[in-house]
Amino acid sequence: METRFTLIINLITFVIVHTSEANVTCTVNDISYICNNIADETDFPLSLPANIRKVTLFGNTALEGSFPNGLFRSRTWSNISELSILEFIGVDFVEKDFLVGLDKLIFLSISSCPDLERIDPGVFHSTPDLEALHLDGNFFLKIYVVEAALNGKLDKLKYLSLIGIQGIERHVFLGENFTKALRTKHLTYLDISGVKTIFVEHVDVVQEVMSNVKYLNLSYSTLLSAYGVQFPVDSFLRNVELKASNANVLLNQFQDKSLIAEKYRYGYNASENTKLEEKQGIIPQFLMLNVLENPLLCDCETLDFVKWILFANIDIVNRTTLTCVYHSNEALLNNAGFEMVEENCRFAHILGIGIGSSAAIMISIIAFGIMIHLRRRKARQHRDLTTLKREILHDNTHFNFVVFLSYCSQDSHIADDIILPSLNKCLKKTFNTQKDLVCTGADSFVPGMLIIDEIHRCIKESLVIVPVITPAFLESRWSLKECVDAIERHRQVVVLMKQHTDIAGTIDTIKHLIAQHTIATWSYNEGQFVIRPSWNTICDGIIQTASETFRNHRRQNCNTTIELVSLVK
Repeated sequence: METRFTLIINLITFVIVHTSEANVTCTVNDISYICNNIADETDFPLSLPANIRKVTLFGNTALEGSFPNGLFRSRTWSNISELSILEFIGVDFVEKDFLVGLDKLIFLSISSCPDLERIDPGVFHSTPDLEALHLDGNFFLKIYVVEAALNGKLDKLKYLSLIGIQGIERHVFLGENFTKALRTKHLTYLDISGVKTIFVEHVDVVQEVMSNVKYLNLSYSTLLSAYGVQFPVDSFLRNVELKASNANVLLNQFQDKSLIAEKYRYGYNASENTKLEEKQGIIPQFLMLNVLENPLLCDCETLDFVKWILFANIDIVNRTTLTCVYHSNEALLNNAGFEMVEENCRFAHILGIGIGSSAAIMISIIAFGIMIHLRRRKARQHRDLTTLKREILHDNTHFNFVVFLSYCSQDSHIADDIILPSLNKCLKKTFNTQKDLVCTGADSFVPGMLIIDEIHRCIKESLVIVPVITPAFLESRWSLKECVDAIERHRQVVVLMKQHTDIAGTIDTIKHLIAQHTIATWSYNEGQFVIRPSWNTICDGIIQTASETFRNHRRQNCNTTIELVSLVK
């Protein structure tokens, strides 16, 4: 059934008027009114015949300001309220009251206006029944100006043509702003060809506006992005013009966004080579597709779409001249070319499966090995801690302490008041005991004994030595001797060093010790003690090094026993 718009078009008799640029010529023919070379307010009558249905006005493009400001007011249209079709060519700007009084207008064209940049917001509010809007060839008219003018009021619009208007870089053309400004469910024809910069963005409003579109023209456009675009599977889209635009951007969305999903895949019989079993889906519903001057991407990801281009039973403009780009090489899109791509993709798929399977197996083996290693290490740590507890907490054993705390007498206030309680607290919690596990000269040395003998005893009964290294420590002969004796007895060392301590002038043993091991650093300023890392981390390190000392001790005892047994034999 033909629409009201089509019936009116059929009634119109177009009149071509030949006139000079300097003279205004207006002609009435039945229901049409055509006026050429309007350059002054006096050139246009204040009223028109009541039977006029179509008005076409040509500005004088040879003069600056084709239509004077304020030329068209509501008085102009007061006695032709039935006007259905209005065409302007050569308008400078469109004021808000431009269309007041034309509430029955269904076709409006404001085209070929080289100086048109301004359309006041809400100008189309006066034409709620508008079904067709053409703003073609206005090369300086920006898209956001059109959005403001539409403002969501043309809910009956069916035909929209914006050929060659100016897109804005990084401005979403078919995005939320544009589709909300359009706000119609009846759009069937959309032509935005020649727009140099187009971004297409998928939002719910896009689906709502585009659900009934049958004709879409994006030819000669720079389609920079089509992120997330997908038309409904039951779309009415039939004719698509993508000539000389980078069509792959949009066509790949059909491929990638489930429009050619598994249940809409096309069957293909390679032996017949021309048979394509078309099933329900968006692309098989096309009646015409124009992708001329668009080298299509022929790769494994778009193979199904290329197959459809070759064999689908629709009108694809000059199908035999289409070209295909595969691995940077451009060639005609034909059966031979497709079979080559298909064979390469099949090989790549098989190779990918093999490599993927091998990689998956290797990753699984490595992950399993790491898991086993971590579990074994955790089990060993638990076993070592259990053994240490049994060794330390029972009397008459070789080791009575976990840590021998070595420090200089000048640092005793920090060592005795801060470091010793913190270490004891942490170790007692780990070993679940109230026994002191840190040996110090102040609390553990036996009175009356030689200092050197007590140092040796304390080191011998401790698994780890923890020196509190400060500038005073490095100048103390006894402190340095404690460190050297501990290293000579193969004890592990966990260093607590004061920040900014210079070790350049100390003995080589200390230099090598600090160079080869990670250390904890501390500072004490204005009664505030800060240590890094935390005490819990330091205690974990002490437990691990103590376990290493204990294992070495047991290994050494075992070797000694074996040697004694050999001597006895």
